[in-house]
Formats: sequence, C-alpha cells, structure tokens
Amino acid sequence: MRAGWKNDPATRAYFEIKRAVQQHNARCNQMHEIQLQALDVVAAELLKTAADAANRSKETRH
Repeated sequence: MRAGWKNDPATRAYFEIKRAVQQHNARCNQMHEIQLQALDVVAAELLKTAADAANRSKETRH
C-alpha cells in the first residue's frame, strides 16, 4: 500500500471539505460582486431620476 494523503481517509476527507468550502466561498464572492454591480446601477438610476425630478420642479415654479 502506498503512503500518502490520498490513502488516509481522514486526511482525504479534510482536503475534500477544504476544497468544497473554497469553491463555495468563491461562488459567494462572485455573487456578492454581481449584487454590488447591480446596486451601483440602481443607485445611478435613482440619482438620475431624482435629478430629473428636481429639474422639473425648478422649471414649474417659474
């Protein structure tokens, strides 16, 4: 029997769990970045809408 971490069930399980956690964290970070980009888009649209509304209200006062 060869020696090595692949033949040790506990060590192999540790590295498989570690790999799964790293993949999960990478997916979470990717989704977090996508959500932040979406929030940036929505915030820009809200600012534009607010600026347009402010300009319209200034025009109607005069």
